[in-house]
Amino acid sequence: MQIKVSKERRKRIFFAKGMCLAIVLLMSLLLLYGFAIDNVKDTNIKSIKELKTERFESIYSYILELQSDAYESARDVSSELEEYMRSMDQDALRKQLETGEISDELDSIFHKYTDKVFNGVDNPRNGFIIANLDGILYDENYKRVEGRVARDWESEINNSYNSDLEQEAISRLLNRSDSLIVTESVNLLKKDYKDHTKITTANYDTLLQVYLNEGVEGFRNYQVLCPAYITNNGDIFGQKDIVSGIKMQNNKIIVIQEFNIYDQLQRNKMNLVDDCNIQAVIESYSTNLSFLYIIAFCFIAFIIVLLIYFSNSYNSYIDKYNLENEEECEEQEDNAIP
Repeated sequence: MQIKVSKERRKRIFFAKGMCLAIVLLMSLLLLYGFAIDNVKDTNIKSIKELKTERFESIYSYILELQSDAYESARDVSSELEEYMRSMDQDALRKQLETGEISDELDSIFHKYTDKVFNGVDNPRNGFIIANLDGILYDENYKRVEGRVARDWESEINNSYNSDLEQEAISRLLNRSDSLIVTESVNLLKKDYKDHTKITTANYDTLLQVYLNEGVEGFRNYQVLCPAYITNNGDIFGQKDIVSGIKMQNNKIIVIQEFNIYDQLQRNKMNLVDDCNIQAVIESYSTNLSFLYIIAFCFIAFIIVLLIYFSNSYNSYIDKYNLENEEECEEQEDNAIP
């Protein structure tokens, strides 16, 4: 009898261990599957980022190409303006520049020499600004001038949509920086657009981050400023920029050809705007990931069903074992009665 009990006990232990082993194996497979899904997600995210980065490199190269063309345009206009302004009454011109009160005649001259179309895009966002060391003297960007009563640099910063970027742009402008000069003075994004990041400095990395997060749409507000200075080392009246190592406050005129990145891409580089191939990859990735999650859900459901089955089987086995033991005990008791 003891041998039989021991044998049944071993069966129960073996059955229980077998169930535990099966569950452990299934859970291990589930963990491995989860790890595989994470790898698929990381690989797809990396692939999409690489595609976007490759596209952005082409966009950035085009921006630098436009910047070079805009510098040439600004230099051409500055040369023409300088030649004309030297023929003007120098005392009257000096007074206008120092007070910032530009006459209708000078304003008309500014318009005459800056009435040009840059790279086939004919709108005020791709036109000219004329400034001096104190602020803006001439600007026909209707959106930017709306509501302005003063155009000094402090006012420009305070009234800008992105004041930090505006401040950096003005600093680069006045210090004749070779870096990319970008402003975000007004918000041209759609009213329901809420994901835009206001960068504080303009360079390859920050523009790349905007593109990765927002695509070309994130570039709608960005105006690139390309200045030419009248003159290179001083102002039109012969006052030098630097005397004895000290920067002087003179009447230097700055002719700025600006262009809007989004406008230029839409007009001249639709192949860089069209991201159908990237969207196709994203959609394919989303579909594949959804399919993998469905499989994982089914696998979890299978494990739960298997757990219930194992539990019921084990309970049935124990109930059967206890019933057999009770019957044996009853037989022994019957046999023991004289």
